[in-house]
Amino acid sequence: MIIPDNLNPEETLYYKGASILDKIINYKIINVFELYDLINKEQKISIQLFILCLDWLYLIGLIDINQS
Repeated sequence: MIIPDNLNPEETLYYKGASILDKIINYKIINVFELYDLINKEQKISIQLFILCLDWLYLIGLIDINQS
């Protein structure tokens, strides 16, 4: 899943995570559901993969949870 066998880079966790991170940086503070809508308009992504990408970005320290 992180690096698929078919070598299609658009389907990797790295590519999807980078797209999500780009949106977070550009919009500064964003609701998770708004973020999902923005990403899903550009490239189809399941909610499960979206959450996995957010988890991965959090685990490597690139995003943080803010409950404001």
